[in-house]
Amino acid sequence: MVGRMLSEVARAQGYEAIPVPKAGWDITDPGAALAHLARHRPDVVVNCAAFTNVDACEECNRGFSLDEQYLACFIECVLCGTVEPSGLQRPKIKRIISENSSLSHRIGEYKKTDTDKNTYQLKPTIILPK
Repeated sequence: MVGRMLSEVARAQGYEAIPVPKAGWDITDPGAALAHLARHRPDVVVNCAAFTNVDACEECNRGFSLDEQYLACFIECVLCGTVEPSGLQRPKIKRIISENSSLSHRIGEYKKTDTDKNTYQLKPTIILPK
């Protein structure tokens, strides 16, 4: 549902969206995920898979996982155009960036300035479970 809606919004904005069907594909299978990525070579991947056990989610929703923390900080820095805490808007992200200089540095390394605009160039990393 979320993935379908996001695909519709992306298409309306002129982007190509390649949704992955729920049926017949195991998102927890690294081989299947890598095969899909190799076949389509996307610039961006947005994982809209949902965990539907609300009671089990209550504990984890009290804070960010490390992945969520990185993504939230990255998005905030891109939207605000800086990794400097004083230039960020969300208090929680300001605190995380202030307390984690390596995260701030890593996000800052992705920033590229072209004439009149800032862009962020992610360095692809694939981490497979052991």
